[in-house]
Amino acid sequence: GHRDVDAALQLPELAHDVDAVRVRIASAACALHLWPLAESTLDAVPIADRDPIWYATFGRVLFARNDIEAGMSAFERALANSVGDTHVGVASEYAILLRSVGRSREAAAILEVLEFDELEDAVQRTLALAHVETGAFPKVDALLSRLAAKGPMPPWALALASDVASRREDLAGAITALRELVARGAATATGRLQLAKLVAENDPREASSILDDALTQELMPEERMFAAQLLLKVQQESRALALAVEAL
Repeated sequence: GHRDVDAALQLPELAHDVDAVRVRIASAACALHLWPLAESTLDAVPIADRDPIWYATFGRVLFARNDIEAGMSAFERALANSVGDTHVGVASEYAILLRSVGRSREAAAILEVLEFDELEDAVQRTLALAHVETGAFPKVDALLSRLAAKGPMPPWALALASDVASRREDLAGAITALRELVARGAATATGRLQLAKLVAENDPREASSILDDALTQELMPEERMFAAQLLLKVQQESRALALAVEAL
C-alpha cells in the first residue's frame, strides 16, 4: 500500500528521481491491477512534473475504471507532448485500449500515422484487426502483403489471412493459410478445427486426420461441440455423440 511506496522511495537507489519512480511504481501497480494504489501514487506527483508517461499511466487507470472520455483526454495529452520511442509506446498502448472498448476506428487512426515496421507484433495485430472491424479490407490486404514480403508471417497474420479469404469465399486461400499454421505447429485448436471444416467437403479422410490431431489438444466446451459437429460431418457418429456429451 501507500506505506510500501513511501518505504521504497527512501531507498538510496530510488531517491535520485522520486517523481519518475512514483510513475514506475504506478505502472507496476497497473500491471497488477492495483488501481487505487496506482492512482494515489500518481496523485503524489506535482502537476508541474507530470510528463507524457505520467499522463499515459493515468489514462490507463481511467480506462480501467471505465472513464473512457477522461482516459482519452489523458492519452491525447501524452501523445501531444511525446516524441520518439515514447510517442510510439504511448500511441500503441492507447490504440490497444481504444480497440478494447470498441473504438476501432480511432485506434486505427492513431496507429496508421506511425511507421508500421516500428510497431511491436501485438500492435501490428491491433491495427490489422481494427481495419477488419471497420471494414477497411483493402488496408488489411496491404498490411498482410507487407508482412508476407518480409518473410514468414506471424501466426496471427496467417489466421487473419485465412479469415479474410473465408469471408471472400476463397476456400483455397483460407486452406493454404491454415495449412501453413498447422505445418509450423502454430495453429490453435480452433484453427485446426476450422481447417477440418474447410477440407471436409472434398476430403473427409484428411478432415478426419486433422480432427484426430485437434482432439489431442485441450479443448474448451464450445470447441468440443464444434469438433463433434465435424465428426458427424465425416460420418463418425458414435465419436461425435460421445464428444457432444462431454461438451455439455
